[in-house]
Amino acid sequence: MGNRHRAAFVAAFLGIFLIGILGFKVWHGMGSSYETVETLSGQEKGAGLVGEATEAPEGEGASAGGTASAEASQGESADVSETPAGETALPSEESPVPEPVTLVFAGDVLLSDHVLNAYETGGGITGVVGQGFLDEMQGADLFVVNEEFPFSSRGEAAPDKQYTFRLPPERVSIFKEMGIDLVTLANNHALDFGTDALVDTLDTLDQAGILHVGAGRNLDEAKEPVIAELKGMKIGFIGASRVIPETSWNATSTKPGMLVTYDPALTVQEIEKLDEVCDYVEGRARLEILEERELDTELPSQIWLFQGLPKGDKMELIIQKAVELGAYAIVPVATKRSVVRLDEKKAAAKKRRWEAIAESAAKQAGRGIIPKIGDVTDLAGALKMAEGLTDKFLPYENEAGMAGTEAAVARVCPGDRIGVLIGPEGGFELAEVEMARAAGWQTISLGRRILRTETA
Repeated sequence: MGNRHRAAFVAAFLGIFLIGILGFKVWHGMGSSYETVETLSGQEKGAGLVGEATEAPEGEGASAGGTASAEASQGESADVSETPAGETALPSEESPVPEPVTLVFAGDVLLSDHVLNAYETGGGITGVVGQGFLDEMQGADLFVVNEEFPFSSRGEAAPDKQYTFRLPPERVSIFKEMGIDLVTLANNHALDFGTDALVDTLDTLDQAGILHVGAGRNLDEAKEPVIAELKGMKIGFIGASRVIPETSWNATSTKPGMLVTYDPALTVQEIEKLDEVCDYVEGRARLEILEERELDTELPSQIWLFQGLPKGDKMELIIQKAVELGAYAIVPVATKRSVVRLDEKKAAAKKRRWEAIAESAAKQAGRGIIPKIGDVTDLAGALKMAEGLTDKFLPYENEAGMAGTEAAVARVCPGDRIGVLIGPEGGFELAEVEMARAAGWQTISLGRRILRTETA
């Protein structure tokens, strides 16, 4: 890719990332709504999964109210020479009617206590899933879900995590009754009980004959795709997540974990590999690049905004507008006059919220990057973090005149890394200003008027 930005890739990496190289529709929420996808193959081959001795469930999903389907036909044109350049030849009237392939995708699946009680008291699987849904799920050529828990009896619950889920391995039998063929484990609950529980989950799924993507005993296994060969078509699947509680959930060459996409390069690389082996219609299945452009939306210098924690939800507005204006990174700073005090748990939850806002604002503004949101730190930590910056400015209401500000800005060059330190409501205490000055920060004026923290 070089310095080119593939916007279509980046936009795909929100929340849980599951890609079918074939076109897809999402069925989200057990018992609410679902979607099926039908594709057509001109080859009359039996359905099966590559590397599996058993065949996928046979039969077409019954068409129910609200079910959407998409069909793509595979066949040869009657006369390829008559097809205009750049267009795909249509099947001739003599082409055989292709056999459809039905894919069903579900969202998050958790066998909660409520679900298990319904299963035990309501007559088994039909006490949990209505017969109409069950027919669709069991009748699909491939049924894929996001498994939001580990199958294990080992491990300890992740500390400082509000919700942690786990089921004993024998409950995998319910997945088999539902007709689940493939799960993604790339989500924010697969490691709720640590790496031992994750390994137990992988073993349980393997023993049950259920395929899995998105997590593994090491990075190679976590990024390994599943290629399903269904009625003559090869369809590839990769699981990855951009929502994990902490970096220790990342898989490495020696540690179990999941494939994450905070840096999407590795996932994109694996998708491109699938492009070489997955077939569809008259050529290969490929992930189409919808847009390709130079990174011309970024500022020539990096702007690091160190923002004193404001009251209420003002931080959300500050992050949104700072990202739209081109900030490279935003670091929340707890100062002496900050009214808001966040403990570790609340700070982590806030950071996830702020990261989502930054991502949304970056897309809105057509940014080439998603700006970083730092951990909440105190002033000393912020000054330490900024030591490597080229220029450091602290707007201060007691600084006289704009001449110093203009001279300081004039010295900024392309490629500089610039820090801007903004106080909360009430500004900085004098001791904090002197502390920043001693660390090399230049106090500047923004004019005669005193601005709100979200305006500055």
